[in-house]
Amino acid sequence: MPKRNTIYGSDRTNLMWTLVGKILDAGSIPVQELADIFDLSYDEIERAVRTIGVTETGGPFDQHPFMVNYEALAEGIAEFNDYPLDLQVPRLSSHQAATISAGLRYLASVPGFTLVDEVTALLALMEVTSAEPPVKTIDFVTGSVDSDVDILRGALTAGKAVSFSYINGAGVRSDRVIEPLRLESIEPIWYLRGYDQGRGKVLAFRLDRMDNVQVIDQEVTDEARSAEISEEIYIANDTDHIVTVDVLPEAYSLISEFAANDPSSKQTGTKRVTIRVRELNVLGPVIASYGGFATVVAPPEAIAAVRDFALRGLGEAADSIEVE
Repeated sequence: MPKRNTIYGSDRTNLMWTLVGKILDAGSIPVQELADIFDLSYDEIERAVRTIGVTETGGPFDQHPFMVNYEALAEGIAEFNDYPLDLQVPRLSSHQAATISAGLRYLASVPGFTLVDEVTALLALMEVTSAEPPVKTIDFVTGSVDSDVDILRGALTAGKAVSFSYINGAGVRSDRVIEPLRLESIEPIWYLRGYDQGRGKVLAFRLDRMDNVQVIDQEVTDEARSAEISEEIYIANDTDHIVTVDVLPEAYSLISEFAANDPSSKQTGTKRVTIRVRELNVLGPVIASYGGFATVVAPPEAIAAVRDFALRGLGEAADSIEVE
């Protein structure tokens, strides 16, 4: 069957831009080879290549993006003298590679992550494609919170209750048996939402305050599964104390932990927020845990509670200094 000598319309346009890709990929390719690839006549391919060099592309005539080498074309070779495309494969700098590598290594360290082999292969590929000698990599060691996340995920999958020791905001330790319902991270803090049979409701527990987490042979009940889980970590009560706190960026997690009211439009810097607490005696340990990056400014009794906690920590008795 004879090869077609002429194609028209969109077929011709599609042929031209496909030829561009083939020529760029090869650098230089015989017209006859292109004719064989596209099952067209030699003359049709030659005309299409010539047309590429004079096709309007939005710029002046002498600035066409693909400058056909007509002398080579006369000898049966399709190639371009010039084009504005950078066909070099981009390569990562050492800093880019180190940043991506750190993120991948952290991802591989997350408990329960199942694609470690794929991450390892990608890290090896990055070492090959980096333009500069590799810099020292960053390794991550699984901590206790990470281990607890893994255990709790297992309990959630199996539908089993968990036991653990817990230190609340006031520094009081207690042993708990909870039916786990959800794990969530509000950076940088992990929380367990679980049903407390004794209280008959869902509570939130910070994983960094949990110890000796174990899965026990107790099924999660239908009562727990049907319990309502609030979108807020902290559930407010009418009897809560309203406390005003100045919070630096290093303590922004306090805002999410206490569902703080943040009227400030500032994205960074010190924010003045209000939080709700059930008992003022929890304020001392909470504020102290932020290492000076959170400061209670009102009401006076809240300031006094934090001051008294600090004095006890120093081995001093609270004095009679009046707090305004």
